Amino acid sequence: MHRNIKEGARRFRETHFEADKELFEKLGEGQNPRIMFVTCSDSRINPYLITNSKPGDLFVVRNAGNIIPRYDAAGGAEAAAVELAVLELKVENIIICAHSGCGAMTVLFDDEARKEMPLVDKWLDQAESTRHNIEHLCAKYDCDDKVVAAAKENALQQIENLRTHPCVAKAESEGHLILTACYYNIPTGEIFAYMPDTGHFELLE
Repeated sequence: MHRNIKEGARRFRETHFEADKELFEKLGEGQNPRIMFVTCSDSRINPYLITNSKPGDLFVVRNAGNIIPRYDAAGGAEAAAVELAVLELKVENIIICAHSGCGAMTVLFDDEARKEMPLVDKWLDQAESTRHNIEHLCAKYDCDDKVVAAAKENALQQIENLRTHPCVAKAESEGHLILTACYYNIPTGEIFAYMPDTGHFELLE
């Protein structure tokens, strides 16, 4: 095991665990998160840090490109996590959080890179509608702007994918569940949430 992990585990026990010992003892009895937080596997994102949350607050799912496959294409880890979060934990909010500089969204438009990574290529088929929409609407954008637009569009597409899951559709229609698309700008620390009323991602103040 890498020495950084070993040293980090020791420091965790001596500092964070001791400082919040009562919290961790309570968490040992079970979890009761109110939010499911779906984000990218990107190493620069720490869901608890950027939302100022504590252990137990978030039910986190991470993968390349923060993708939730449609129900008819599901059957994997993401679909199982959605069912667990909605039916067992009864979360009140599912957040899809995209981010700046997303490698998955960059590769989405790079046919050569996708040929070299067949498993990534197959996974990104789940975001093909995002690619199609961005190529159509943002054809004149440069590469960086296209990736930003794709990340935001992809977050919105994953919200629609979530709605194909029966448990999500039912909970949302009954008013028990809110679905939110967000965009995290890494170099500024800003988080933007999509506002259906305006049709724009707006800064969370």
